[in-house]
Amino acid sequence: MGSSVHPLVKAIKAHGEEVNEVTLRRPTPKEVKQIGRMPYLLDDDNKPTPNMGVISDYLVLCLGIPESSVDQLELLDLNKLTWAVIGFFLNAESTASTS
Repeated sequence: MGSSVHPLVKAIKAHGEEVNEVTLRRPTPKEVKQIGRMPYLLDDDNKPTPNMGVISDYLVLCLGIPESSVDQLELLDLNKLTWAVIGFFLNAESTASTS
C-alpha cells in the first residue's frame, strides 16, 4: 500500500501533539466505498477538480488526524495533500510515491 511523508509548512495540532509532518496513505477500496464519493469532479474538459468536502473526509481517514486538524492546515499544505489524494485515484499504485 502506497504512502508518502509530507513535511508541513506550518505545524498543526493533532491528538494533542504538535505535528510537523504527516504520512498520507493510500485508501483501500473498502474505505472508498465507505466514503462513497470520489475526491474530485470532472470539469467540462474532463480534468479533475477537487471536491474539497470529500477531500477532507479522505484526509481524516488517510492521515489519521481529526477534522479539526485538517482545518488547521496551511493552504499550501492543503493544496499539496489534496492533489496527492487525487493522485491515488488517477495514478497506478506502482507509480505512487512511497516512503
